Amino acid sequence: MSTDRTTEGALLDSDEQLFDRGAGIHAKGSDEPRQWFEAAQRELGLTLDFEVFAARVEQAAPKPAHATDLFLAAACSVGTPGAAELLLRRYGSAIATALGRMKLTPTQRDDAFSKALEVV
Repeated sequence: MSTDRTTEGALLDSDEQLFDRGAGIHAKGSDEPRQWFEAAQRELGLTLDFEVFAARVEQAAPKPAHATDLFLAAACSVGTPGAAELLLRRYGSAIATALGRMKLTPTQRDDAFSKALEVV
């Protein structure tokens, strides 16, 4: 993540307080989602409407370490230019590795990988 350790540590501390109790992102008048959004946007170089991201955060209640992943998934879900390609660059090999661990034939593995790419 592109935030410094001080900021990241502060986000992690407040995230544990915020989400361990099952509270929504708007608990305590929190501005953490905006900070996560801005950090992810800087790191990924993608454009996304904050409300799209905030809706995903509200549904998933991620920890900040996963906010960039959530931002990328949200960007893919609304067809942000470059998002699917970035997702493939970042996670393509991990997807292939996970599929390789399954008891699939090479054809089944290739088909599953292709279907995963269609989704994004």
